[in-house]
Amino acid sequence: SGAALYSTIGNDAYAIQGRPVPFDDNDSVPLGINLPASGTYTISIDHFDGLFNGSQTIFVKDKLLNIVHDLKLNNYSFSTEEGVTNNRFELVFKNTLLNNPNFDTDNAPISIYKNNNAITVQSAKEDLQSVSVYDLLGRLIYQSPKIGTATFTTNLFTSEAVLLVKVITTSNQTIFKKVL
Repeated sequence: SGAALYSTIGNDAYAIQGRPVPFDDNDSVPLGINLPASGTYTISIDHFDGLFNGSQTIFVKDKLLNIVHDLKLNNYSFSTEEGVTNNRFELVFKNTLLNNPNFDTDNAPISIYKNNNAITVQSAKEDLQSVSVYDLLGRLIYQSPKIGTATFTTNLFTSEAVLLVKVITTSNQTIFKKVL
């Protein structure tokens, strides 16, 4: 069978789930997935009707990576293992991750780059609190929880791998960047 995305109430899966009226943008809808194979998958919305045809936002929250992604702007792709997962995603209607900025990280005061096997993170304005590195399947492969300096370098011996780097500054600003 193919991939399945569904909403959940407790341990039960639903293809359609009614929501209370009037609409509350503080509401959230837990999502489950059942995937036939490990790989990269995409969550997208084919078209918008009613309330969502206007200015109402709709986000998918990836609780594993601590990302809130606007589905009205573009699709959300993620990598994962095969099987059933009922606690990674939820639909939310406003971005509640105040430390997840909506700007281009390439223009942020933090630079993240890979040189041979080393990953270097440099902050122009403040010290780094922590650096976490994930593979494309979302698995944590490295974490340095207490840095306290503006520059950090680590050698991961993964010269050919694409990695996701999560940086948290001392002011709790969170930056994600994919490095090749």
